[in-house]
Amino acid sequence: MAQLVRLYTRNPGTTVADESFAPGDAVEVVLDAEARTGELAAGITFSVVVLVVNLSTLTVEAVTPVGDTPASGVRASMASPAWPAGNENRELAYLIDGAVGAANDMFMVLASLRVGAVAPFDSYFETTFWMRTP
Repeated sequence: MAQLVRLYTRNPGTTVADESFAPGDAVEVVLDAEARTGELAAGITFSVVVLVVNLSTLTVEAVTPVGDTPASGVRASMASPAWPAGNENRELAYLIDGAVGAANDMFMVLASLRVGAVAPFDSYFETTFWMRTP
């Protein structure tokens, strides 16, 4: 079944992972996922849930999908722009607003990928911590 392979944070529009961001800077959460050719051909449904937890305030922060990435918690099809046909490897990206968090706040990102509507398969991942640096 499709699964999450990697989860990391970075500066929006870059390709390098990062774990410290200045207050006011947006943060991009990236999930690298893989699906099998048969899943793509069948157009199996999937959903991604991304939780950004501010460990300093014990709050859960909102994320905004980037591009064709489906919103967190919304079911999509592997036969749609959300997971383009013939693309076994998929980068799903979500943006955290720059206004989230203050200097020295620590965060953790949890993510899950649920594949299929009947007897769904779940793949879970957790990032390392990241923080706002002064």
